[in-house]
Amino acid sequence: MVTFNCQSLRKHASDLSDPVIDSSNILFPSETWSNDDENVDIPNFNCIGKFKRKNVRPAGGVIYQKLNDALNIVTSNMEVLLRYTLEIDIGQSSIGDICAAHCVLDDGVS
Repeated sequence: MVTFNCQSLRKHASDLSDPVIDSSNILFPSETWSNDDENVDIPNFNCIGKFKRKNVRPAGGVIYQKLNDALNIVTSNMEVLLRYTLEIDIGQSSIGDICAAHCVLDDGVS
């Protein structure tokens, strides 16, 4: 799992070629400078969730999951647009961007 401030995902998506990124199953880029209806492709990853604070263009977060990865992602405090998975539960808070994650594997390991 990798989280980072990409300072414009649209502009830097092609720069995301790195051994750490390549070995990660989940990416959490923040400050994406994109609209909710804008899609930015990252090779070998699906965009499975987006969060943008209303009326604030530069702040936001995105969740990308590696293609064919079987993790289930559940967050309870974010509102997102969902793609490629039915196993996400996200709400919204007025506080800000994605700041934490708790992962539980199928065998119960967290």
